[in-house]
Amino acid sequence: MKTIVTAMWAGLLIAFFALSSMAHANERQTNSVSLLDINTATQGQLAEHLPGIGPAKAALIIEFREKNGAFTHIDQLQQVKGIGPKTVEKLRTLVRVGSAANARQSQLKHQQMENTSKVDFRRVISSANSSAQAISTNTRRERAWYRRSLLEIMRSH
Repeated sequence: MKTIVTAMWAGLLIAFFALSSMAHANERQTNSVSLLDINTATQGQLAEHLPGIGPAKAALIIEFREKNGAFTHIDQLQQVKGIGPKTVEKLRTLVRVGSAANARQSQLKHQQMENTSKVDFRRVISSANSSAQAISTNTRRERAWYRRSLLEIMRSH
């Protein structure tokens, strides 16, 4: 009986992490092919994906964007302190300028995907807990061990 429950937990965990890793792989593949939108990019994305832009300049780009509104043209990057014409020329093939409406739509889509992942995660936990309680006639201590193991595995990912 204990092996059945252990196998079920393992199957649920494998399915959850497989789906999770597939979603992240698709997101990485999409991001590597598309241009970085300077109106929606985070400080980390700017610093990581753009040559010559570190965390400090990325923060200045975001500060400029928040103060003056969305960028309407790539050449506006020259108005950010520390970014000159040569840097803009290097970035021209790597970035794009999306509209403010597209920026908001992109943020909403990202939030929606995040919420869906959280709901899926809760369903896996609930299903695992239900399975452990329904099938297992084990003691409370053993069920608690299963839950702790599941949480430790999830925290490590």
